[in-house]
Amino acid sequence: MPLLEVDGLEVQFFTPRGVVKAVDGVSFKLEKGQTLGIVGETGSGKSVTAFSILRLVSNPGRITGGSIRFEGQDLLTMRDRDVRRIRGREISMVFQEVMTSLNPSYTVGEQMREVLRVHLGQSGQQARKSALDLLTRVRVPGPETILDRYPHQLSGGMRQRVMIGIAIACQPKLLIADEPTTALDTTIQAQILDLLEDMRQQLGMAMIFISHDLGVVARVSERIAVMYAGRIVEMGDKYEVFDSSLHPYTIGLMDAIPRPGSRHKPLQPIRGAIPNLLHLPSGCPFHTRCPRAEARCAVETPELLQWKTAHWAACHFAGDLRSVVAPLADPVT
Repeated sequence: MPLLEVDGLEVQFFTPRGVVKAVDGVSFKLEKGQTLGIVGETGSGKSVTAFSILRLVSNPGRITGGSIRFEGQDLLTMRDRDVRRIRGREISMVFQEVMTSLNPSYTVGEQMREVLRVHLGQSGQQARKSALDLLTRVRVPGPETILDRYPHQLSGGMRQRVMIGIAIACQPKLLIADEPTTALDTTIQAQILDLLEDMRQQLGMAMIFISHDLGVVARVSERIAVMYAGRIVEMGDKYEVFDSSLHPYTIGLMDAIPRPGSRHKPLQPIRGAIPNLLHLPSGCPFHTRCPRAEARCAVETPELLQWKTAHWAACHFAGDLRSVVAPLADPVT
């Protein structure tokens, strides 16, 4: 049984201007201890997918279809109080905006002790000792001092370490990291990535790592899912996805990466912009930007098909049609 199985997930936002299909039929599996990287442009549905797993999609958003099974239990049909027991203890999340994730009115120690009290029943000296151990584990210097400080008194990298400490406090089975290195300089970014990987290995956690940075995703992930306009357009082993890309969007992302030794070669940007999710184009959502688009792309929506043993793509021209194994009825594991 997979640790996590997302099947046909649909999330819509009901706005005064119309219905936004933020996530449109997303499916994937995650085994225990695996790391899945989800990559794509802003607005592709990465973070909404993550929030859906934790049942944190708020109005005007609503999960309108699909299932999310965690250890065989569908999180979407569970009672709110049962989901709250899982959230933070079995599944934890490191959020993108650290300053809005930590409460500015409470010290670091107070916020860490609250997690330990709610989920593990700890209090007093026991919770303080556990909080100190967690800060030491995530390599925070002077943890006794940091416990008594407020979030605004810490650097961005230090706040992110605190967030990771809170996220692993209950030794979760799944950690979701949503753009955890945003706004950090390169050196601190590398330290945070190393820390996440060390924690994942020490605790045996599975991890979903969300980013728009292909280099960062490649560094920490075993498998990659590329999202565009609310859909997964390519998915598979990271070496297959990056070395033998099958979808024009993935190829475009790869061509836009600066490479050492090629300073005289101009970058190849993807033309146009991600479509308005209120008015998605018919057929393949990428066809208005795709250099390989043909007439059928404007009217036929491609399925996510298996082209190789561990490689899926949603493109009419991803390869010889005779090599297609099957539609994604059973997502890659």
